[in-house]
Amino acid sequence: MSGRHRGRGLLVAVLVVIGLLVGADRLAAVVTSRVIASRLASAGLADPSVRVVGFPILPQLVAERLDQVTITAPSGSGDGLAVRDIRLDAVDLTRSGSTVRVGGLTGSALVGYAALAARAGLPAGSMGPGPEGLVSVRRSVSLLGASVVVVLQLRVTAAGQALDVQLAGADLAGVPLGAAVPDGLTGHLPVAGLPAGVTLSRVTAGPDGVTVGVAGHDLVLGG
Repeated sequence: MSGRHRGRGLLVAVLVVIGLLVGADRLAAVVTSRVIASRLASAGLADPSVRVVGFPILPQLVAERLDQVTITAPSGSGDGLAVRDIRLDAVDLTRSGSTVRVGGLTGSALVGYAALAARAGLPAGSMGPGPEGLVSVRRSVSLLGASVVVVLQLRVTAAGQALDVQLAGADLAGVPLGAAVPDGLTGHLPVAGLPAGVTLSRVTAGPDGVTVGVAGHDLVLGG
């Protein structure tokens, strides 16, 4: 066999091996994604989608680390609170025994006004979007022996592992009452269930609910 034919045969063999490795790598990514998705579904996420980023993945699995994982889910629940439009991005994940170290984490989820009202013990339909990014709440109060509806405008901001809720204004039948109306809804409200090192990064009120962002660095999960 000539050197040219031997060289061609070696090239074909190398290409076949590369093809097998690429196929195995993609298969490993699919299997890894399915395993993670299955565990997330058990944790309360509905129909989660997991994308493992990075190539090749086989060396990452051998080293028990992943460069990046992106998780999305249409809905889920945690601590009894229903959320929607969930997205999480985690980078530099390393497994060590029963724990997972995460170099960085960002994420967001939408909490609908109905879910927020139920958590606050308010009637259905009493909470909705307000002007200029505020949250509007309708409450019945007693005034001179009569029950009247007061509309409160709340400003909700992120404060570490809590929500800071402040009264921005109130009105009765369109007449401004100022910001000194007792409301029982304001204050520093801790958010249960956040892992150590994960904080709220933003809170944005929109037409369908409040979008809450989270972020964290150098996290240790599990254990």
